[in-house]
Amino acid sequence: MKLFNVKDTEEFFKVVDQCKGTVELVSSQGDRLNLKSQLTKYITIS
Repeated sequence: MKLFNVKDTEEFFKVVDQCKGTVELVSSQGDRLNLKSQLTKYITIS
């Protein structure tokens, strides 16, 4: 699934936290970042 222009990041991460499996952000370079990680959340927001 691809998401674009997430405007409410707090609500987005609440939904991510409710997911049972892993949720990853895949960069254009192919890097996979775990969105359930607090560190990744801070990096993604900035």
